[in-house]
Amino acid sequence: MAHLKSFWPTLVGLLLCLSLEIKVNGADVTGIVIDSITGQPLSGATVIIVQTADTAYTDGAGRYFVANVPDGVYSFLIGYTNHTPRILAAVTVGNCCQHRGNVDGIIGPAGPVDVSDLTFLVAFLFSGGAAPPCTDEASVDGVTGPAGPIDVSDLTFLVAFLFSGGAAPPPCA
Repeated sequence: MAHLKSFWPTLVGLLLCLSLEIKVNGADVTGIVIDSITGQPLSGATVIIVQTADTAYTDGAGRYFVANVPDGVYSFLIGYTNHTPRILAAVTVGNCCQHRGNVDGIIGPAGPVDVSDLTFLVAFLFSGGAAPPCTDEASVDGVTGPAGPIDVSDLTFLVAFLFSGGAAPPPCA
């Protein structure tokens, strides 16, 4: 089944003002790079998937295409002439969910779900910590509530699982 995700982050720096749209359909990644101040597409911008070194250049309409990107979480490096390059991190391609509850994306000595996942989730929810690398894994209870896929119910579920014999996180779909 093809997964379609769209991201509209705005990358703003002192010398670089770009917007990057990424659409993932299966293993193909497409998007557009536009100047966030003028709203105009940027022809000839470079888009690099850091972990694979796959490189694409935008066409006259600011569009780019990278084929056959394996499922995973990637960082995108975006560059344009006379601008400081910027990185967009934690872009999910395909299905990243392997172990629901593995909020930090690290499989430690205790297994994929441990106290470090709880610490990561608390930091994300309450103190502006980094976003989990895989939203599906961080949705510990597997439910999307009014606040989105990751909320305090996931924290409660994880605490119960880790410390009081609560149910294990449901498997990834």
